[in-house]
Amino acid sequence: MPSPAISKVLCLLAALTTTWAVPSQHVFKDKHFDLQGHRGSRGETVESLLPAFAWAFIDGVATLELDNGITKDGAVIVWHDEVISSTKCNDTKPAFKNDPAFPYVGKAVVDLTLAQIKTLDCGSKRLTDFPTATTYPGTKISTLNELFKFAQCVDSKREIQFNIESKINPEDPSATRGVDDFVKLQRAEFQRSGYKLSQITYQSFDWRTLIAMKAVEPKLPTAALIDRTTVFGANNSTSAWLAGLRVQDFPGETTGQQIAYAAKSINADIVSPAAVQFGTDPKSSNYVPFTTKEMIDQAHQLGMRVKPWTVNRHNIAEQLLDWGVDGIITDYPEATRRLIQSRGLVVAPKISKKKVFECLNKHVQRAVKKAVSLPPTVRTLSSGIPQAPLLNLAARAPHDAHAHHHGAPGPRSDVPPSWAGGVSRSNSGLVSKTFTTVSPSFNFQQRTIHTSVARKDAPEVPNFSYRTNPDSNRALSYFMVGSLGVISASAAKSSVSEFLQSMAASADVLALAKVEVDLTTIPEGKNVIIKWRGKPVFIRHRTQSEIEEARSMDWKTFRDPQPDEDRVKKPEWLVMLGVCTHLGCVPIGEAGDYGGWFCPCHGSHYDISGRARKGPAPLNLEVPQYEFSEGDDKLVIG
Repeated sequence: MPSPAISKVLCLLAALTTTWAVPSQHVFKDKHFDLQGHRGSRGETVESLLPAFAWAFIDGVATLELDNGITKDGAVIVWHDEVISSTKCNDTKPAFKNDPAFPYVGKAVVDLTLAQIKTLDCGSKRLTDFPTATTYPGTKISTLNELFKFAQCVDSKREIQFNIESKINPEDPSATRGVDDFVKLQRAEFQRSGYKLSQITYQSFDWRTLIAMKAVEPKLPTAALIDRTTVFGANNSTSAWLAGLRVQDFPGETTGQQIAYAAKSINADIVSPAAVQFGTDPKSSNYVPFTTKEMIDQAHQLGMRVKPWTVNRHNIAEQLLDWGVDGIITDYPEATRRLIQSRGLVVAPKISKKKVFECLNKHVQRAVKKAVSLPPTVRTLSSGIPQAPLLNLAARAPHDAHAHHHGAPGPRSDVPPSWAGGVSRSNSGLVSKTFTTVSPSFNFQQRTIHTSVARKDAPEVPNFSYRTNPDSNRALSYFMVGSLGVISASAAKSSVSEFLQSMAASADVLALAKVEVDLTTIPEGKNVIIKWRGKPVFIRHRTQSEIEEARSMDWKTFRDPQPDEDRVKKPEWLVMLGVCTHLGCVPIGEAGDYGGWFCPCHGSHYDISGRARKGPAPLNLEVPQYEFSEGDDKLVIG
């Protein structure tokens, strides 16, 4: 059911369309060409973390481009993926003892709390697509508020811009928080950020969020993200991503022009399309641009800017600049900045490394333990004597005849003079955790003790020879060893018991260990998505033609060679984890070049057997453990 804001826009659609018959030329007067660092500067550092945005400042971007996810407890974090991927993050420790959700890698952001996410080390792994990226081991995922505070430290004049995406999946509502949550929580963060709303662009592939945000914040700029996979639904049906709009219903001779009109219908300020069809190059014979000159010209006539993504090749950037784009989103802002400058365009100034790194060291958080410098435990005078009210803690000099208290002549040879390491002097004395045995600067004088107690001669000297009896010492040793053994065994038993209890699955974990699916409710030729252990699972009821297609391919030539027979227990039922093997995104069903699944994040294509066929995905979609039961009408996963 669309929200009231969406319904209102759709009702006004026809009226708005008639006003565009004679568009007027719009002239933009931006201070800088809008160079945006994608996820900070993903090609140069680990993505989406404070170090990535630090280098974006150093490289001289005008805008920080980033993504927002929302945790189980409603925290807005700076992260792209729906699921915490093992290619980006490592577990370190549970957020609390016996946490049943631990380990957290592999879990969806929406199923984890901020405290759980803050234990992750997401700065140690370098993505294979970016082999020269700098890692920052131990770095934690930041909240949006923490990023704003870091930016204010670096950019004291507050001139930086932000382009912030809501990561919502309309095709799988359980994969993320909903539209209302994103708009409410992100809007609250924008309002308390300390930046003007005009400095923050709100972008999304899910156009429902753009409509809803405009309804409550009309002055907040919005950017309509779009690519080939979100323009149309399966079999040319209405796309789930465009808030119920059909691009083909808008005026325009080309799809690019129709996209511009569709974006204008939701009052978007910016069209942000993919630069190219995935995997193509302007210099190759099969090059197919997604951002076209017709789209750019039409958007400009409608008063919208055009800022394509993700532009990592100079020949593509040069073509887009020739066509008049207003900004470029790239993983390599430093190199792209040089190209933009060579065209005579004005770019934002760089910020000194010294200032950026000072702020980074102040604000960055790490998930690894570091040594802690404890404050001094006692203050001593410059003479080396500890200062303690009402107590005389002065040590006797090593050469004092009374050093051993029994009047034995001679110096103290058992304690060599030495200073405690790390002691520092000041006008108020020495500060240290240990004390010196060096002689104080004055000598003690003997005093006569006056007392009213009468002196009596001892009748005899006590005999303490029993203390040197070897049998007595041996018995004491046996007793001590035995006692320590009993205590150690008891402690070991307790530790092992607690460890075994922590390893045992709790009731809620056991409940999620297996999921039962009624197969009779899934029609032939349809997909169903369920959640199992925090991950989406695709279940496809394949047709006979799909089975024949999957088994007719020369699978030995595939990137991850695997016959269809090894991936299914029954030819008509395909069961797979719905997590892209590239970076952990959730692929779209009935899409892509091979009629199977397509990952819109980076362009990985999977066939009707879930095998990786094109794009960066290195492996086939994973097949979980499952079995059929009750006359083969039930599917049990786990």
